[in-house]
Amino acid sequence: MEPGQKGVFFKGLEGFTHFLFGGNVGVAEKLRDKLEEQFPGIRIVGTYTPPFRPLNENEETKLKELVDRLKPDLFWVGLSTPKQERFMAEYIKKLDAKVMLGVGAAFDIHAGLIKDAPNLFKRTVHAMVLPSVQGTKAALAQVPL
Repeated sequence: MEPGQKGVFFKGLEGFTHFLFGGNVGVAEKLRDKLEEQFPGIRIVGTYTPPFRPLNENEETKLKELVDRLKPDLFWVGLSTPKQERFMAEYIKKLDAKVMLGVGAAFDIHAGLIKDAPNLFKRTVHAMVLPSVQGTKAALAQVPL
């Protein structure tokens, strides 16, 4: 996301509460601090850095209690793929969050810890991959259930 696009994106999310889940130790907090500096008024109600493995029963209980208490509108998941998709599929039913969004390495990128891919690369990859994905969606939509 371009710097100007990020501003427009977050401007559209005013009024919502946010929870940042993922990244290495301290990444979600660093991202929270940067976002609060760049977008005064953004309401990031919590952060959580999970271990590099599935949550155990005690960790799951603590996360559930935290999210139940904070009730974020948007629960941002910054894990690698497919780990974040698996997490969201399992926890969307368990946590009191209205929407979960998987954003992969965006925590590290927007916290300033790693560089984003060059725009040319992103455009080129999207130009090659997007038609394939769209074709797959169209084909799946025609499969009778």
